Amino acid sequence: MALPQPAQDFLKRYERNKTLRDGVKHVLDECYEFTRPQLERSTQTTENQELDTTRLFNGTAGQELQGFASQIIEDLWPSNARPFDLEAGPDIPDGQKTEFNRRLADWADDIIGTANNSDFRSVAAEAAQDFGIGTGCFLVEEGDAETPLLHTHVPLTEAIFSVGPRGQIDGMFRCLKRQIGDLPGEFPDATLPEAVRQAMAQNPEAPCEIIEGTWRDWSTRGTETWRYMCVLKAPHETVLKDGEWTGSGSCPFIAFSFTRRGRECIGRGPIQELLPDIKTLNKLSELVLENADLAVGGMWQYDDDGVINPDTIRLQSGTLIPRAAGSRGLEPLQSPARFDVSQLVVRDLETKIRNGLYAADLGPTNQTPRSATEVMQRTVDRARRMAGPSGRLLVELLFPYVRRLAWIRQRQLGVRLPMFDGRAVRIMPRGPLTRAQAQDEVLRFANFNAVMQQTFGPQATALSINGDEAAPWLAGKIGVAPKLIRDQAEKKALAESIAALAQQAQGAGMDVGGMVR
Repeated sequence: MALPQPAQDFLKRYERNKTLRDGVKHVLDECYEFTRPQLERSTQTTENQELDTTRLFNGTAGQELQGFASQIIEDLWPSNARPFDLEAGPDIPDGQKTEFNRRLADWADDIIGTANNSDFRSVAAEAAQDFGIGTGCFLVEEGDAETPLLHTHVPLTEAIFSVGPRGQIDGMFRCLKRQIGDLPGEFPDATLPEAVRQAMAQNPEAPCEIIEGTWRDWSTRGTETWRYMCVLKAPHETVLKDGEWTGSGSCPFIAFSFTRRGRECIGRGPIQELLPDIKTLNKLSELVLENADLAVGGMWQYDDDGVINPDTIRLQSGTLIPRAAGSRGLEPLQSPARFDVSQLVVRDLETKIRNGLYAADLGPTNQTPRSATEVMQRTVDRARRMAGPSGRLLVELLFPYVRRLAWIRQRQLGVRLPMFDGRAVRIMPRGPLTRAQAQDEVLRFANFNAVMQQTFGPQATALSINGDEAAPWLAGKIGVAPKLIRDQAEKKALAESIAALAQQAQGAGMDVGGMVR
């Protein structure tokens, strides 16, 4: 039975984008080989094929990539602090913003709590390692009452992306290889024809190939629309699922790139830029180990009445080299001065890889601890170096993820929220990475305040600086919760209360000068 025309168009879309991805898969496989050797690669012909790790002799890049991914998630979604706040946008009248912000704060708490009680951080850390290579991707699907969110990491060697008219990723496809007996469990809502049911009954362990994809429907104007299709390609061609989602946050996948140029389907991460250094370090480590093997095992000579044949001599550990009786055989040429630079080159390459992955190394722990100012300045420098990628993380990871969670929670709770479009509701990042980028302004303000104090004194400084405006500004830059800062109405009421209390005390003849001050 032939597939319907929409399914045929879907498979053509998949093959077209797969051809584009295949042009860079050799680079992705090399990045995986030297940084994530435990994961499957596109060069494998079967899922159970043993991975080849015989060329791997140094694990620095893999370790640093894991640290980079963990730091990225901690910077964007900290485990012990609020990653974002929801605030009223310019479309909300000023008189309604206070009450509106209180309702949004409750929604922000619900979204943060739901994400923190799920496996988001572990799945996002896996995707962040792919982000270090080029593009990270994971699925965010609606669960049940016990598990509201379901996160699934989509490896970079499995994901196939399409690029939209404005250069953004507007589709994600993948090929799933499963056993045919797993279809009812993995796709419980799928429509299975009788031929597939018979194949499941005859041999449930038979392999099958499934093409799954989600893409943006640009023909629908005025609302965000995403199409989904799942096609069983082998052993029987049939459409398992076909659906459509609408609204901001309806896209089930989150794809975020370190950097992408033009209409590239896969981003370019620091691992791709550092790949020559990683391969050089790996080769140098191999040579160092071979040299150590020779130093430990050595090579030996013995007397031989025959003639030495250099073609049969193997220069490796444990080799026995024959020589004629009474002769001295082969002798190595010794340099007058020996200087081993291999360890220096190894350390230099390791440092370069750490710096390329933005590792914040504060030096050995047995030395004098760094001052708070130096730690803050290093954090500011790191945030400045990551200004471009961190901006993409906000636009492509944090904002879509918050909108996705809001879309799911609205469906689960049966409520309706305004759109998180920056006009009605704004998403305000509060993670350490965002705060670190604001530390430069805080340092400048602190330096200005200190210079004013030293030059003109505290009274002139107090007259020059608007404390009513400076306190909320500092709270926002440092990341203090807005509810801890009094607004103008609360400060006015407090001042009137203190003034009334002072008048009552004066009328009773009490000294409240200290209280008034």
